[in-house]
Amino acid sequence: MTIVLHPLTQLAVQEYISRPAQALLITGPGGSGKASLAWHIVAEILQINRSTPGSEPTHPYLRTIRPEAGKSIPIETIRELQHFLNLSIPGSRPDSIARIALIEDAHHLTPEAQNALLKTLEEPPADTVIILTATGMDAVLPTIQSRVRQLTVLPPPTDTLIPHFESLGYSADEITRALMLGGELPGLASALLAQDTEHSLVAATTHARGILQSKTYERLLLVDGLSKQKQLCLDVLFVLGQMSRMALKRSADTKAAARWQRVLRATYNATEQLQHNTQTKLVLTNLMLEL
Repeated sequence: MTIVLHPLTQLAVQEYISRPAQALLITGPGGSGKASLAWHIVAEILQINRSTPGSEPTHPYLRTIRPEAGKSIPIETIRELQHFLNLSIPGSRPDSIARIALIEDAHHLTPEAQNALLKTLEEPPADTVIILTATGMDAVLPTIQSRVRQLTVLPPPTDTLIPHFESLGYSADEITRALMLGGELPGLASALLAQDTEHSLVAATTHARGILQSKTYERLLLVDGLSKQKQLCLDVLFVLGQMSRMALKRSADTKAAARWQRVLRATYNATEQLQHNTQTKLVLTNLMLEL
């Protein structure tokens, strides 16, 4: 399966696949395509055929961990992973990779789970690679940062994304709309085009569109329900920010640009307040009034 990468990211991926370190942390914002890139690396290292678009590789010595919606990854999950990594693999050699553990959204690991994982990262099995994805290096403990190789997902040029999605059978209008809604993030655009409701940001995109298309009174009615789902709130704010940046990039109308600047400023302020544990309901109420 073909994936579209920034040339510098592509070079880093090729270098890693040719000489894989035993621990890799792939970083990038939500919707940047971290998971797709991780699966691409897994398939290349383990030599798994991924002929079916969107399919995840299957292999007897591949273990995947990802958080359930709205939940953290507990220490028990890492202990189960450690048991899997301690199993011997018939015919494996220390100079080759026979097993991979992939932890998606490692920023959702609890501190206890990260500390437990640290023990494995310090002395991983010789025939094993551990790959993590996260929103940034600072999203995991410094002790983990120091024991992994980092690979940053840079946004690919838009002029490479359009022909890529056209080759998958999508129309120009569908692609333009998905890139606009997804802020040109390839992972999110792909999920929107495929109507992948399991992607965490697809639901956030639906909420963001609804908020922007509603009147103030209608937006305020949404506050109570959204305030009970803090992660969804943060995701909605992230998508609103991406939409605003895209709109400002393309807008030639002064009045429209002023509105998008207001949305971007309000979104940024709300995100800062939520990250500092300000009351969610109050933050959302102020946001809805400022939009």
